[in-house]
Amino acid sequence: SDVCSSDLLDEVFDLTAAVAAGHRRGPSRVDVEALARPDWHNDRTRFILAFNEAMDCLPDDAAREALLRDLRGTLDKVV
Repeated sequence: SDVCSSDLLDEVFDLTAAVAAGHRRGPSRVDVEALARPDWHNDRTRFILAFNEAMDCLPDDAAREALLRDLRGTLDKVV
């Protein structure tokens, strides 16, 4: 019979030539609660989408170059 399982992050399985036997919970790499919350990856994605939309809406290359210069200046202050 087919077995359907819902595996969890960090579960460990012992694989043999015949079957996957006896799984157990491995050490957690990430706080499970953090998986449900937006983080900097989500913020970066929103920023990139907004940046691309802004670049597309600017009237000309000069305006796009000015925006890039401004953003580069901001980055230069932190890196």
